[in-house]
Amino acid sequence: MSEICSRTALALLLTLIANSAKAFDSLALTVGNGMNDTLIQSGDISTAHIIGVDGFIESEFPKAIRFLKVDQTFINIHAASAQSRKDTEAYDQLELAAISALWRWRGETAFADAGIGLAYLSEQRFEEVKMGSKANFVLDFALGVQWSANLDISLRYRHYSNGYTESPNPGLDFLVLQTAFHF
Repeated sequence: MSEICSRTALALLLTLIANSAKAFDSLALTVGNGMNDTLIQSGDISTAHIIGVDGFIESEFPKAIRFLKVDQTFINIHAASAQSRKDTEAYDQLELAAISALWRWRGETAFADAGIGLAYLSEQRFEEVKMGSKANFVLDFALGVQWSANLDISLRYRHYSNGYTESPNPGLDFLVLQTAFHF
């Protein structure tokens, strides 16, 4: 039952994003892979593939943190599905949805992002990683380039964990390539 509810919630979120593109300043397609335990996560999900969609709404409220000297701030809503093949007949599936505040620093054409938010995972176990809860935090870091006035491309590192509010807290790390289209 939980699986049906989480998949339904993800489908509704994706439908909301797709049908309300005018509410977003940009929409993005994200594809990538899980990582091994090189950075924050403990455990290896490097055989996992992830695909998702992001919606960005430019916002003023996170600029309240003036000492960061950011150029732009966004509310980022993202939903994704990760899959990993254990063998020829079985695989792990994970859906996730998140909302976060995202801060952007801009150069001439390059930019850097940092964000933090709340995430929900459809499963507590993915590959060899067992999470303490389905409710988690997300950290999002990116380096990118503005390709044109309506398009940018970035390489993003996303970390999902419960921030030690539950045990265990190994986290899940993904490295993704994102293509964003601006309206």
